[in-house]
Amino acid sequence: MRLKIIPKIQLKFYPSQLARSCFSKQGIVDFEAAFSRKTGIKYCAAAYTGRAALIAILSSLGLKKGDEIILPAFTFVGLAHIIADMGFKPVFADVSSETLNIDPEKIEELITQKTKVLLIVHNMGNPCEMDEIVRICRRNKLILIEDCAHSLGSRYKGKLVGTFGHASIFSFHYSKIINTFWGGMACTNSKKLASKIAKTVKSFKVQTKSQLLSRLEISFLQAIVTSPIVYSTIFYPVNMLFEKIRGEDIIETLFKLKPQDMETHKYQFTDFQARIGILELKKVEDYNRTRIDYLKEFREILGKKVRLQKNLKDAKFIPLQLVIFSKDKLRLIAYLKKNKVEAKDFYITYIPSIERFSRCRNNSLVAKRIADEIIYFPTFQYQSEKDIRYIAAKILSYNDNTPAR
Repeated sequence: MRLKIIPKIQLKFYPSQLARSCFSKQGIVDFEAAFSRKTGIKYCAAAYTGRAALIAILSSLGLKKGDEIILPAFTFVGLAHIIADMGFKPVFADVSSETLNIDPEKIEELITQKTKVLLIVHNMGNPCEMDEIVRICRRNKLILIEDCAHSLGSRYKGKLVGTFGHASIFSFHYSKIINTFWGGMACTNSKKLASKIAKTVKSFKVQTKSQLLSRLEISFLQAIVTSPIVYSTIFYPVNMLFEKIRGEDIIETLFKLKPQDMETHKYQFTDFQARIGILELKKVEDYNRTRIDYLKEFREILGKKVRLQKNLKDAKFIPLQLVIFSKDKLRLIAYLKKNKVEAKDFYITYIPSIERFSRCRNNSLVAKRIADEIIYFPTFQYQSEKDIRYIAAKILSYNDNTPAR
C-alpha cells in the first residue's frame, strides 16, 4: 500500500532570511541585480506579484482607455482582469492544440486601429514561436510583452524567453519555478521604460507590519502543510473532506489572491522576499534540470499512448506543470486521487467562458476544447523520478482498464 501522497506543490521556508531582513533593505536591490544577471535583461524591478509587474508595465506605456490588448484565450484569467480593470480591452486569440501557446496565424485577423499591445504567454514554460510573433509586432507596430511567469530559464533558438519583447514579466508565486511566497519582476531593456516602471512600482503601497506578519505566517504554514510527512498523514485526509464539503482545495482557498481585485496587487515587494529570491536564483539551474528530467521520463513512459503537450523543435522547454489531455478528464482525476496523486483540472482556463469576458472579441475554437480536456500534474523540484514514474503508471493503468468512450 502506498502511504506517500504526491501533492500539488511542496514548499520550503527560509527562517534565517527573516532575521537578516529585519536589519537591512539591501535585499531588493541585490535581488533585482541578480535577476538581471541571470536573464541578461538590463533593467528589472521587483513587484508584489506577477500581476503587479504587469500593472507597472501597462501603466508606463502611455496607453489610452479603450486601447486593445491581444492575449491568448487559454491562459491565466488574472491577466485579463488586470487589462480590463485598467480600462483597456482584452481581445482573445486562439492557441495551438500542440504547444498550448498563442497561434501566430490567429493574431493578425484580430488587429484593429485600436490594437496597441500583444501580450504572449509561454504556457507551462513552453516557448512561443517567437520569430513569427516578433515579425507580426514589427509589421503592425505593436508593443510586445512576454509573460514568463511559467518559464524562467526556457529558451527559443538558444535565447532566453523574456528577452524578445519590449518588456516581460516573471512570477515568483509558490507554484512557479522559484518561490518568494508571491512576488514578481517587471523587466525591460529600455532605459526610458525602465525609469517609468520603477517609478510606478515605488508608488505602490508599503505593506503594514500586520500585513507582513500575516504574509510570514501564511508562508510558514504553506511550508509545513506541504512537507511530505504532514501532507500525507494529516493534511491530505483533511483536504479530501474539505473538498467533499466545500468543493474547494484548502491550499488554493487559503493562499490565493483575488484575481479580480487590482488593488490587491498594488503593494511593494519586501526585503524578506528578495532575500529568499536570491537564494532561489542560485538553485534555478538545478531546479530546471530536474524538471527537464521529469518531462523526459514522462514522455518516455507515456509515449504515443497519451496525448501530451509538445514543444517547438528549436525550443528548450522547462515544464512548470506536466500535462496530458483526456476526454474522460474528471473520471481520470478522481481515479488518480484515489491512488494518492493530486492531479488538477484547473490551472489556466478558457477566458471567454467567464461572464466578464464572454462578449470580448475572440477567434478561439481550439482553446475551448483544450480547457475541456487538460489535466495538470504535480511538478516541483522536491519530487523524485520514482514519483513521476508512479504518476505515469497510474495514467496508463486507468487507460488500460477503461473502455474507450
